[in-house]
Amino acid sequence: MKSLFFISIILLNLYVGNVDAQTLEPYTVDQNKDSLFHKTIGYLHKNQYFIDFVDTTSGFIKAKKYVKNENLLSVILGRRTELSIIIRPVREDESSLSIRIYQTTLEKNLYYHEEGICEDNSLYQAIIRGILDTE
Repeated sequence: MKSLFFISIILLNLYVGNVDAQTLEPYTVDQNKDSLFHKTIGYLHKNQYFIDFVDTTSGFIKAKKYVKNENLLSVILGRRTELSIIIRPVREDESSLSIRIYQTTLEKNLYYHEEGICEDNSLYQAIIRGILDTE
């Protein structure tokens, strides 16, 4: 009975940890929506993302990037990263920036391996820092 309780606590903890990692809170920026929107487009162009869709009125941007794996002995040929970005006004000179990252890998058997929503907080922070540092 004790072991069953212990295992259920561990599984519950793993589940809660994954849910928490998938929901990155919107980041508040001290810029108006239009300025942040244009900075984000500039960042995506500068970092060679292909912009699929832009809706300025809703503040939605969808972009993707494919990075080829140069390692000859690897089973993985490359990784595609898709970004869904929503920019909303909070106040006159303040906006919220919400990013979701979806990753897929291409393997040698020519099938895409769906990895799902990225849980790496450092990748989210690097993109936010890159957007804010763009002129």
